[in-house]
Amino acid sequence: MAGVFPLEGEINLPQRGYSYFLQEISSKLAVNGSYEKACEVFADIFPIDTGIRSLERIVRDTCQDVARYYEDKPAPELEPEAIITVATVDL
Repeated sequence: MAGVFPLEGEINLPQRGYSYFLQEISSKLAVNGSYEKACEVFADIFPIDTGIRSLERIVRDTCQDVARYYEDKPAPELEPEAIITVATVDL
């Protein structure tokens, strides 16, 4: 649909149009079973008809986003003065 939707920038919708929440839920459903079953469960929970091909694309794109997330994520700060305690027990 052509047009200008200024509020989409404010709610941070991805280009695909599905919210990050819906992408996350559909991806979790798809990786734990078949795409067909994921679409059925998705349709039972949300009033959105998501086709199998759309779900496949969402999962594919999400996988690419995960790789980018870890590449862009800053390394945790090291705490050189932290105390490490190790305990061992023999039974």
